[in-house]
Amino acid sequence: MVRRHIPSGLREPGETAFGTWVKLPSMEVVELLGRAGFDFIVVDMEHNPLDLETAYRLIFTAQACGMAALVRVPDRSGSHTQRVLHAGADRILVPQISSVEQAATGLRQMTFSPSGLRGMEGTSRAGGWGLDGAPA
Repeated sequence: MVRRHIPSGLREPGETAFGTWVKLPSMEVVELLGRAGFDFIVVDMEHNPLDLETAYRLIFTAQACGMAALVRVPDRSGSHTQRVLHAGADRILVPQISSVEQAATGLRQMTFSPSGLRGMEGTSRAGGWGLDGAPA
């Protein structure tokens, strides 16, 4: 069963979305979750030895199977945030947030300049390899 990818990553407001955590470096597991009818996965880079290349493959596989791909980055430093977004993640979960200031910093790491710290790079997967044009 292959469904269309929902860019927002979730269903309509009020509808239930079903998802699960992915901690194994296996595209086949993600494909099986899609075929089982899950709406989203969370790729857990914080508590597992999943590297950026593996996360990239899991994001791609989830979206190809019609699921949204959320990624929990390893820490709140921002070192993975931009690269995971460029890999096409639908959402990012930033761990270890314990203050409004830390949350605001995490948000700035995901937001393009001039409001945020994220650099523009339109030739990545998230930018459609340069074919989608610049984001508004």
